[in-house]
Amino acid sequence: MKNILTLDDFDTLKSIVFQELTEMGIDVESGSSHSMYGKSRKPSGGSKEKEKSTIFGQTLDHLPSVFLEERGIFVPRFLYEACQYVVNHLDVEGLFRKAGSLARQKEMRLLVEKGNLVFATLGHKSNDPKCESANVLDTCSLIKCFFREMPEPLLTLELFPAFIQAEMAFHNDEPRRLDALLLLCSILPPSNLNVLKYFTEFLKKVSLRAKENKMSASNLALLLAPNVAPRRLLHGSKSEKAVLSSLTENQVLTALSSLLECLIIHSEKIGFIPDSVYQKCVTVSYMSDGTSATDFDDETLDSTSEKPKKKKKKRRSSSIQRMMQSLSQSFSRWRRRSGSLNRSGVSCGSVDDSSLEMSTKRNFDQLTTPVAPFQPERLDTLGPAVTPKVALKRESLAGHRQSLARRSRRNRITEEASRTRHSRRPSAT
Repeated sequence: MKNILTLDDFDTLKSIVFQELTEMGIDVESGSSHSMYGKSRKPSGGSKEKEKSTIFGQTLDHLPSVFLEERGIFVPRFLYEACQYVVNHLDVEGLFRKAGSLARQKEMRLLVEKGNLVFATLGHKSNDPKCESANVLDTCSLIKCFFREMPEPLLTLELFPAFIQAEMAFHNDEPRRLDALLLLCSILPPSNLNVLKYFTEFLKKVSLRAKENKMSASNLALLLAPNVAPRRLLHGSKSEKAVLSSLTENQVLTALSSLLECLIIHSEKIGFIPDSVYQKCVTVSYMSDGTSATDFDDETLDSTSEKPKKKKKKRRSSSIQRMMQSLSQSFSRWRRRSGSLNRSGVSCGSVDDSSLEMSTKRNFDQLTTPVAPFQPERLDTLGPAVTPKVALKRESLAGHRQSLARRSRRNRITEEASRTRHSRRPSAT
């Protein structure tokens, strides 16, 4: 698995992911991708209290954020502080299940909107463990309210049907379901992807203490699914939920809770894509830049995928067509020069002109023989025993060997032409 943060061209990533999902039978409309990295939806109009809100009901891009250096991502400040407070009290039973006090939640919400450090002072007002447990439950309720009031759902309106389709299509095939979900996560907007990764990793920490808090990954996913689901698709007009018209609301929520459970269990893999997809992205990016992918071996690909490095400017050679034209002109000049030497009557020793020309022309024809380009569709013909990763690596090594063979033949022709010129020079008498 490779981190998508090491890729520079996200447009190429989206196009390849769309192709991979289409081949898996998942319908992802490429026309809906215009909003993925563009402007988010504005909060819908409501009461004056909601209009003045600075945290709840706001888009992720407009929220105060903190940078997590160990992960390299930005997350909303409220979500980070709330989750950190809950992490310190994972032994409390009923996290995200028990409601808490609505009066305390309303008071906490007002303090959060004013920008006060609410969670830094909770638990210090009283030494009563029951009061501290109540504050944790209220914090969990505020987190659910935060996701429920988001104007744009966490999985986005455009990709939510594809998530449900992937879950229902590969529910009994865990590897393919995980691959499909990770591919869909990779094309989420950056802010949504960061929040999804951080929040699912937090929920995994909660589930690891299930013996104490009685909240497993499946329980957490079941309780949070209604808060993450887009309400416009479930409770909106018929035209807005037409894409899910064949499913009932219970079926959608069941599928959503199941895929959330899968994402919680594999939260550390969110933001990563399979090696085969990553190598395709790297290959297409280098080919679009005018550099052949065969010039980069597997070690180079692995080094670029592990750590985001500054893009090094590489010397780009001319295209194959221009190289062939240059060699053809050099060969023509050499023939004209050899003809002029023959006309001047210069002896060339024991060099046979006809055999030399035929040998050079044969090598030149071998050099100009077109080489079949890299074709990913050939992976299907390699047989069932070869995995896509091994097949792609073989194709890359084969292309690298072809490049070395062309270079060797070119050097051999150049050396032979050089020896011919020296042999045809008139000897100093």
